[in-house]
Amino acid sequence: MLNIMNFKLNKAVFVSEGKSRFICNILYGEEILECYVPITCKLSSLLSLEGKEILIRETTKAAKRTKFTLFAVQNKNDYLIVDTGFANRIVNAILAKTENNNLFYPEQIVENYKCDFYSATSKTLVEVKSVITTEQEVLLPNMKTQRAIIQLHNICSLLSKGYRAEYFIVAFAPQLEKVKVASKEKVGFLLKEFLNLGGEISCIRITLDESYNINCDKLDYIFV
Repeated sequence: MLNIMNFKLNKAVFVSEGKSRFICNILYGEEILECYVPITCKLSSLLSLEGKEILIRETTKAAKRTKFTLFAVQNKNDYLIVDTGFANRIVNAILAKTENNNLFYPEQIVENYKCDFYSATSKTLVEVKSVITTEQEVLLPNMKTQRAIIQLHNICSLLSKGYRAEYFIVAFAPQLEKVKVASKEKVGFLLKEFLNLGGEISCIRITLDESYNINCDKLDYIFV
């Protein structure tokens, strides 16, 4: 269990998606409000939302036009986190618990490559990828992304120069049991090269229970 919730969560009801994929309409109390959606794709392409109970938090960035940010959606007896940026906070907590005296700093530049975390002590860079699904198994990559391909090329280049690297796949996926990586896809091919060069891959399943406790379980992955 991770104790990293330093903000208050409020219950609301999802009404509809907005014209922008970053905005949705919610019922909070007796008001219909716009709410910020911290994800780069349409939520409706990932899960059913209309009329569902949701958890929202106050938006921290003053520049945002909305008071609240969508954090999680009700999923049977627990919640499915949809704030993909929260994956970095989770990994930061994991690194702090497991990496002994290696201090990791966020958003560091290593030889012109910007990584999510970096420890100069051990010359280790960390990249974090988030996945949202309600399925029991997921095939990665689950969407086309040129950015991930470019990142893996850069990381493999750094590994060949003597750096260490960890690649975290953070799955906001309460039912997930199997993680598969498509070997024939470019991302899968590069992840195999990443492993061959000494990189480490960790798959983490994240759940949020009714008491708002965050539970973290390690999952195995296979190449198919």
